[in-house]
Amino acid sequence: MLRFNGQLELTTGAGVPITVFTQEDIDSDRAIYEHDGGESLEDGFAFSLADGGEDEVSAVPRAPSISRVIAVNDAPTVATNTGASRLTESESQ
Repeated sequence: MLRFNGQLELTTGAGVPITVFTQEDIDSDRAIYEHDGGESLEDGFAFSLADGGEDEVSAVPRAPSISRVIAVNDAPTVATNTGASRLTESESQ
């Protein structure tokens, strides 16, 4: 089972995953990969490359990998120790 750690998006629709993009989207830096913020530093996806089919050429499958996700130092979380309830000497928790 594939588990993706991010998604492809267009900068014109941030947060919305895409399944299709054009060469113009790439040339204009609109097609981007957005990491999900998890701890994984790698990801991958599969796609098919096609020229529109006007010359009856079949789509070409490709499976690039993303191997350079820049880790971000997450903000620390605050944990509160509420302590144990009162126990007598012969009790266990």
